[in-house]
Amino acid sequence: MMLEKFIALGKNLKMLLEKDASDSISDKTVDSTANIIVDSVSYMTAGLAAHFESLNLLLHNAMVNTYAHNPYFTLAMQKRAMLAIVDNYLDENKLRAWVKKEGIDQNKLYRNVCLPKIGIVMAGNIPLVGFHDFLCVLISGGKAVVKLSSKDSYLLPVLVDIMFNSSINENYSSSTNLHINNESVNINNNELANIDLKEISKYVSFVAAEEFEQQKLDGLLMMGGNVAASHFEKIFPCIPKLIRHNRFSCAMISGNETTSELRTIADDITAYYGMGCRSISYLFVPNNYDFTSLVDAIKYIIRRGTVLNSDFETKFIHRIFLKNSAVVKMQGEHIILAQNFFFIETKNQELVPLSIGFRYYESEAEVETFISENTENIQCFYRKLGEAQSPSLTDYPDGVNIIDYLRDLV
Repeated sequence: MMLEKFIALGKNLKMLLEKDASDSISDKTVDSTANIIVDSVSYMTAGLAAHFESLNLLLHNAMVNTYAHNPYFTLAMQKRAMLAIVDNYLDENKLRAWVKKEGIDQNKLYRNVCLPKIGIVMAGNIPLVGFHDFLCVLISGGKAVVKLSSKDSYLLPVLVDIMFNSSINENYSSSTNLHINNESVNINNNELANIDLKEISKYVSFVAAEEFEQQKLDGLLMMGGNVAASHFEKIFPCIPKLIRHNRFSCAMISGNETTSELRTIADDITAYYGMGCRSISYLFVPNNYDFTSLVDAIKYIIRRGTVLNSDFETKFIHRIFLKNSAVVKMQGEHIILAQNFFFIETKNQELVPLSIGFRYYESEAEVETFISENTENIQCFYRKLGEAQSPSLTDYPDGVNIIDYLRDLV
């Protein structure tokens, strides 16, 4: 059953990531031949050790290639994204409870010779951001036809290879070619358990943009910018589509937060360079709020040494906060300058690009009114700190249940 494959993926990926030694390796100096995922398998049997060493090689190469093509996806951020998937999406108890709650009968799935083809347009703002869509399609009985983002095209194919890797045994082939991103990866010396490529192609296919637009799909899932959404509306006008547009997430600061709580907010702002729709990009602050402590918390998170990228701060400032005074002057808004960080006061839900918006409030009722009036533009309003990058299986983007959408298609 597909449920069991996802559970196995979670367990294998967790084991690989728990053995990850990348926290001690610089993203700038990473050696493409270094073994950063599993550095010790002495406790395993010889066959099991060879199996995990092969998975280690595949995952390592995918992480290094991802970073080489997209320096915003540091090794640490890739690992963080995968650990969040393992903990929140692939935990066995959580997966089984979710499948039961959604009424998905795994015994009745995949009886059709031709599975419904559900297109998935992957975004590239954070590593593996579309994994939840991928999980929903397969767990519901569809075939995932995936258009990968050019910014994140290595990780998911490798996770699929791990997921469909045959059961751990000692019957290894002497040489296996895996095609990842149209690149042939050859694993020799009996390192890789047999993978049934026909089985993979039955359930998953990765296609280029031009080929994707020629596909005869039964449904389409996508998240991304409004321009991309309009494009795919035109390309696939006659099929059911679930298109998630640009939204932002926000949080309310009382002014009484402890240093620890401010650092939690800072992490929710800075993780993945603030590029996720779940990242906090809009703050409600009390009148006359002093931003100094919050900026100190942000700088602490940036400089605490776990990001593994010496130019993280430069990238973060250029990605999130405005530094160009001419651009700032153009906004015509209230600018708070705190230790070189710009916070832009906005009077409505429209956010200034590449900034952290904020809005003063006198009472919580004002905040609640704003939230209710702008529901269609808000991804999340966080009442509990530290949840921004840890969505659960039922935290469906835009609040639309993907399983309900797929139920009529598969």
